Amino acid sequence: MHFKSSALKIRIKPIYFFALLIMAFVLNRCANPVSPSGGPKDTTPPELLGSEPPMFSKNFEGNKIKIYFDEFLELKDISNQLIVSPPMKKMPEVKLKGKSVIIEFKEPLRENTTYNIFFGESVTDLTENNPVSNFQYIFSTGDVLDSLMMEGKIMDAYTLEPTAGVNVMLYLDINDTLDFDSIPYLARPYYLTRTNENGEFVLYNLKDEGYKIFALLDVNSNLIYDQPNENIAFIDTLVTPWYHAPLSLPDSLGPDSLSAQTIPEDTVVHQAFTMLLFDEADSVQKLNKAFLAAKNKIQFIFKIPTENPEIIPIDLNMAEFPSVQEINKSQDTITLWLLENPSDSLTFKVKDNGLVLDTVEIATVKKQRGKKARKKDFKAERPLIKFGLKGRVIRPGTPLRISFDYPLKTFDTTGILLIEAEDTLKPKIRFNDPIQRSAQLDFNWKMATNYKLIIPDTAFTDILGRSNDSIVETFRTKAPEDYGNLKISIHVEYPGDFHLLQWLDKDEKKLKEILVTNDTIINFTNEEPGTYLLKTIYDLNKNRKWDSGNYLYNIQPEPVIYFKKQIDIRANWDIEEEWGL
Repeated sequence: MHFKSSALKIRIKPIYFFALLIMAFVLNRCANPVSPSGGPKDTTPPELLGSEPPMFSKNFEGNKIKIYFDEFLELKDISNQLIVSPPMKKMPEVKLKGKSVIIEFKEPLRENTTYNIFFGESVTDLTENNPVSNFQYIFSTGDVLDSLMMEGKIMDAYTLEPTAGVNVMLYLDINDTLDFDSIPYLARPYYLTRTNENGEFVLYNLKDEGYKIFALLDVNSNLIYDQPNENIAFIDTLVTPWYHAPLSLPDSLGPDSLSAQTIPEDTVVHQAFTMLLFDEADSVQKLNKAFLAAKNKIQFIFKIPTENPEIIPIDLNMAEFPSVQEINKSQDTITLWLLENPSDSLTFKVKDNGLVLDTVEIATVKKQRGKKARKKDFKAERPLIKFGLKGRVIRPGTPLRISFDYPLKTFDTTGILLIEAEDTLKPKIRFNDPIQRSAQLDFNWKMATNYKLIIPDTAFTDILGRSNDSIVETFRTKAPEDYGNLKISIHVEYPGDFHLLQWLDKDEKKLKEILVTNDTIINFTNEEPGTYLLKTIYDLNKNRKWDSGNYLYNIQPEPVIYFKKQIDIRANWDIEEEWGL
């Protein structure tokens, strides 16, 4: 039997062909399993399940504690984070076993003593390192648990903003070899906690003693005040804790619950202590850097503001060294402008208050290499001139400020013209500094008017011999209804005291500062619409600036207060307020 074969022709519509491709892709994915895509990141810290013996146990015996959590753990920086109160000569061994933390003591415990083992942020989950914040385990070797507490708040001394993550530390005067006032520099604390995101702290299970309290924003995590950039706060007298009623615990967790050390949301916390965090002003002067900043421009940068600085050239007398000096507002940077360059390098002796800080050699010529440098040599340079205008608008009652990148050698302002609407005027320009880098044009600007400042070429020539090209600067004033005004009546409780009243924008940038010593009325006129702040510094030493504190000299930072509310300036609106200082 013979069969005749023929090709079977199947015609598939494009849409069905596409469906088959999708099905094949899905089947292939099923045949080759892959890791599932990640969900939301785990931000939940491990949860305490219980302990042996239970938290807050009395009559503790033995040398080992086991604490159980609901997930696998990791210990981070335990050697620095762990604090045992009262302190022990030999620190306990802390290790992990699965989801448990095991504490093993290496010396006998004291009788009739409440122990607080503070872990800080060292206990974290294994996967995402979420810490059990301020975790502590408390027990007693006697019949009684110490039941006193202490609470308060830490705020930045200058901004009054609450500060999170600050160590709040208590010390007892139990060391015969250390001066008690020096303890924060030399010893770890007896009790410890950290502030939350609102700057608040609570210390529980304290004994009835007088404590030195000290707060530290710890840079190197060693619980000792040993870094110049570590912020501190302190109270200059001993503080004593007070009794608090035991907090109720959820029935589901019983006495092991970690929530025994947290404050329920409906609990009113009395802020017993408000401590102001500050960075101590450094009193040791140092020359941080000296370098050629630009052509004929040498800068000397100091660690702290100078009082009586001297920049003395070596191997040159002052007659052979034509130059001018400029010091910035903060008094910590001196710029030396060379009118002539006598050498490729110069050596200087740098002094402040008669003390020689350093001797430095500075190259005064920068080596230029490559095509880019050669192009720069042929570029026709002009002095950089800036005008103090924001959005080409000038506020009524303010001068037009003009600044130059280099001191001027010569100037001629007779050809400068000011066009007010259709009128041509001859303005007066005056310089604000002896080296002629800053000038201003004082003028009674009309509201809602267009202005044009015309400066002819070569009006200004700087110490490098560069002269300006012709300049036409246009700007305007707004209408009165575009601005708002504030009138504030100030009452001073103690006339003669110095109060530095600051007018700030919403980002706390200082716009104005006014010295107030007696009852007065201050008008902030023609202010741009927006949100503003009023702040006062109690200038106790009358040096017209805010001063930080000093721990060893028992000096607190100068007090700062803010007006009770923000000031919302609205266009074409007048506001009146009163403030008692």
